[in-house]
Amino acid sequence: CHDAMTAMAWSRVFGSKPVVRSAWAMMGSPFVAEVLASLPYDAVTIDCQHGATAQFNVTDMLAAITRQQGKVPLVRLPSLSPSVVGHVLDAGAQGVICPLVNTPAEAEELVRACLYPPLGSRSFGPFRSSLMQDWDFNNSNEGTVKLAMIETRQGLDNVRDIVRTPGLDGLFVGPFDLGIGLGRPLGDMNDPELREAIQLVRATAHDAGAKAGVFCRDGHFAAEMIELGFDLVVPGSDMGVLLDAASRSLVDCQI
Repeated sequence: CHDAMTAMAWSRVFGSKPVVRSAWAMMGSPFVAEVLASLPYDAVTIDCQHGATAQFNVTDMLAAITRQQGKVPLVRLPSLSPSVVGHVLDAGAQGVICPLVNTPAEAEELVRACLYPPLGSRSFGPFRSSLMQDWDFNNSNEGTVKLAMIETRQGLDNVRDIVRTPGLDGLFVGPFDLGIGLGRPLGDMNDPELREAIQLVRATAHDAGAKAGVFCRDGHFAAEMIELGFDLVVPGSDMGVLLDAASRSLVDCQI
């Protein structure tokens, strides 16, 4: 049943793409989100945990993303909060990435918050999502991707039980927090213990018939993660890309 539900939600949202490449919008700007959506990403993820995005402008950012045909809007939640889950789904998000999921009970709460009864506890009020062309209440439960972030030692210890949660579509690695939680050097993506943990999450997800995603510092690391078999990669954030490009441009103009 888990495999069937996972396949249904993932394929409904992403089609048959072998790898999903998502931009990451943390600057809180609808225009920046629209610029990212104009590029050949498959999705744009709005980061509501870190960065400048506030609840009031999530709706504007989601609208900006979906102005570009075929782009999937995702939201990284600020926390595991059923009311926030409901708000971003009502506003038109097609999937949520939940931070700091450490136990199967938390994963189950995430799934329930995304689904209408009898499968879940989501309240009905799709103020913007109902305006979308293909919206259909009867298919709403099958059209929401739900990913649990594994980014602590506790989450890693419980990963096999977390991924078995019925209705959970997959796992998403937060490598910076996971490295900190494992006591590894901050930001060292080549650390052997962190690499082993990242690979464990991917393998565990796939063994359970679920998907695996990972946040990546840049496109080079994202390419490595694709080679490892990840289904969804984020090759950097809007802020990171802006800083890198602006820094390079400044260096290039020195004479």
